[in-house]
Amino acid sequence: MPLPLGGAKGSGMSLAFELLTSVLVGAPIFSAFHSDDPKARKHRQNALLIALDPAAFGDPDRFTADVDTTLSTLKGLPSADGAAGVFYPGERSAAVAAERAEKGVPVTPKVWRELTESAERFGIAPPTPVA
Repeated sequence: MPLPLGGAKGSGMSLAFELLTSVLVGAPIFSAFHSDDPKARKHRQNALLIALDPAAFGDPDRFTADVDTTLSTLKGLPSADGAAGVFYPGERSAAVAAERAEKGVPVTPKVWRELTESAERFGIAPPTPVA
């Protein structure tokens, strides 16, 4: 089980997430994991999707502007020593996805060899590698 970060407040957030993503959906993980049932320690994964309409809380354009301001403020904070910058969740992976869409996906020589051998075995033309 992951340990909570951030002391008492992090522990509280961890409990809130457990209650929302596990107990609320009828598949408690934490209590089962810590029970006497050895089968309860097997890996399980839960999820909860909550959809909110910003218009229900006020002007959606104002919400969008406030999100932009919040992210701009976050990006303007000083980065830790040696860090490439301050990133919000998903920002780096979105940049990697855009780069790979443009330049291709890096593949190790061993994997490329296995892919081309499999393609040959099945009569499929492998994609042309990008240098």
